[in-house]
Amino acid sequence: MKKRNLKLNLCIITVIALLMIITAPMTAGLEGNLGPELEISDIKGGFAKVCIEIQNIGDNIAEEVSSTISVEGGFFNRIDIFKECSGCGHCNTSILPGCSKKECTDQLILGIGPIEIIATVNATGLSTIEKTSTGFVIGPFVIVQ
Repeated sequence: MKKRNLKLNLCIITVIALLMIITAPMTAGLEGNLGPELEISDIKGGFAKVCIEIQNIGDNIAEEVSSTISVEGGFFNRIDIFKECSGCGHCNTSILPGCSKKECTDQLILGIGPIEIIATVNATGLSTIEKTSTGFVIGPFVIVQ
């Protein structure tokens, strides 16, 4: 009877070990696989423009990346700029893992006074992210806080 139980236990242990060996490659690395994950890492001013930097901090390529930049304010609300980019042919709409993409307003920003900047980014399968910043415009110089 003891030999039969020993053989049965060995069979069970062998089956469990084989199942673990077979399923290990299927589950390896799933914990760290985030897919694409985007963030707006920076909003900068400059000479008559505002630029944003979009970074892919995930593990996979972000596809069909689109972004918007809205700049509003100035004294008497004379500054009202909106830039949308969703693949104009001059830029790539994909961002590789660990890489970034820069987008800038293409309309001249001129004026004086405080401004509000709202940047949004979206990609296939991801929710829209938004980042808001404030700044100040003095003539063509845009200073972002």
